[in-house]
Amino acid sequence: MATDGITDFPEGEMQTRRYEALSTEHDILITRVKGPIDAETINSVTRSRFRCIMELDNSKIVSIIVFQKSMKVTADALELFSKLLKSHKDRINKTIFVAYVVPLDVEDRLISCKLFQEIYLRNGIPWQAFEKLEAAQIWANSMLNVPT
Repeated sequence: MATDGITDFPEGEMQTRRYEALSTEHDILITRVKGPIDAETINSVTRSRFRCIMELDNSKIVSIIVFQKSMKVTADALELFSKLLKSHKDRINKTIFVAYVVPLDVEDRLISCKLFQEIYLRNGIPWQAFEKLEAAQIWANSMLNVPT
């Protein structure tokens, strides 16, 4: 796994990072994450999203993850995300689309988007990054209308 540009964070720096909200709006699962991102955050957010996806009756699910402050991610968090995504994808009998909303002021947005994009590509999950939530919602709605 490529981890160029990934470093561990100083002791205690990750203590306040947790996801803020998980909701469904018009058949779109929206998650808000304050970074930086450690393995505990990945574990919590990914497992919560998986449970929500499994509970939704739709055969197509669009998930939008909105990042706030930082997208800096530890190497162990990235490795865990890759493992969890593959495991969840193998157990979900639904078509999944994922959009990230990463405003220009989010720390490490370019490096982290590239790393996450590689993981989604490896797993065959359509993924797109946007600067604004409105653009991600337009894309999400268009994905819900794509025939499978």
